[in-house]
Amino acid sequence: MKYMVAIPVPEPASSLVANLKTQLRPPGWHDTMPPHITLLSPDTPTLDVDDAASTFSRMRLAMPAAPIHASKIGRFDRAGRHTIILLASPRIWLSNLQQAVLTRSNWQSTASTRKHNFEPHITLVNQTTLEGAAQAANTIIQAAIRVEFICRNINLYCKGSHWPRWRVLSTKRLNKTSEI
Repeated sequence: MKYMVAIPVPEPASSLVANLKTQLRPPGWHDTMPPHITLLSPDTPTLDVDDAASTFSRMRLAMPAAPIHASKIGRFDRAGRHTIILLASPRIWLSNLQQAVLTRSNWQSTASTRKHNFEPHITLVNQTTLEGAAQAANTIIQAAIRVEFICRNINLYCKGSHWPRWRVLSTKRLNKTSEI
């Protein structure tokens, strides 16, 4: 089982990203989650599902809702496989949100997020070849994709042997007066 924290991408931006991902998907890659901006990468749980959801829902931090933009293409490589992403901004706001969640995340290990100097992003293509990554980047450039929406909440997700797709365990709403 793994947990992760992400910002769900709402409509109509979600459909835009999902349609592009469908065009770019390499053979054998199965998308197991709707479009999102990853804040904490998937990692090993330190609490069971109920305790993790409860802890996430009680997390405290004042953060306002904020406009999010993603149009800059990025890439990261692991073990000879390539992932094409859209980098999200405003980077300072996202970094502050990510750090706030990171310092409070006792429901999961954060080693993966810390180890890779992880940046919030939208994954478009995962586990592709170098040639596939170059083709995907060209398609994205030609599509001139620009994702824009207001970030109003973040989710704690879970995936495991009982759930082959990521599912929401808990949602936190962002606004000027709420505490997360």
